[in-house]
Amino acid sequence: MALLLAFTFFLLKVSFPISRESVDLQLGEKPVTAHRTLVYATFFVTVALWVTDTLHGIPTALIALVPVLVFGFAGVLERRHLREISWDILLLIGGGIALGVGLKETGLAKTIVAQILPTTLDPVVPVLILCVMGAFLATVMSNTAASNIVLPLAVTLAAAHPETAVIPVALCASFGMALPISTPPNAIAYGSGLIDPRNMFRVGTVVTVVGVVLVVVYSWVVVRLLSSIYLTAN
Repeated sequence: MALLLAFTFFLLKVSFPISRESVDLQLGEKPVTAHRTLVYATFFVTVALWVTDTLHGIPTALIALVPVLVFGFAGVLERRHLREISWDILLLIGGGIALGVGLKETGLAKTIVAQILPTTLDPVVPVLILCVMGAFLATVMSNTAASNIVLPLAVTLAAAHPETAVIPVALCASFGMALPISTPPNAIAYGSGLIDPRNMFRVGTVVTVVGVVLVVVYSWVVVRLLSSIYLTAN
């Protein structure tokens, strides 16, 4: 993470040089109102319900309706706010999720991945291929959908020790940052109108490739190191 953040910072600084040394943000002070307090409380309650779903058993999708209901009845959200929502961005994200579900339900993604996995004694090669596949799918669709496609294959690949394949593949599936469709933050940044999609693709692709290489190399070194320690101890 540290290496990738440092590389990304350097890449952005070189790709988009700026002349200003600092930026002065004038945020201003806003009074604490009843609506503001309600938003704070609703946020913390919603997050608490999400992270404790194993205790109360309420589905996460149902919990997500809590802010909608609270803000709607309290008047925090009004009809004009609904008109101001960037529906095109929501459709963009929904399209990526739909594409991922379609590939998963039809079995097309599993067939494609199964065809390209080589028979090799060294597990790092199929893990590398799955990592590349996960990063690629996460670029052209939702990161969550890409994870749902690739992670079951990673579990099957390393049935004895699934963490050796699942963890690097899951990390690589979060590297989809070259297109707006990958994640809501990408879509929101693109929806601001300040981001050129060509610049996002150019820089995002480089960061994705470097991230996959770092994860695979790091995972390979850690697995080999832990294996050596285990064999030495026994």
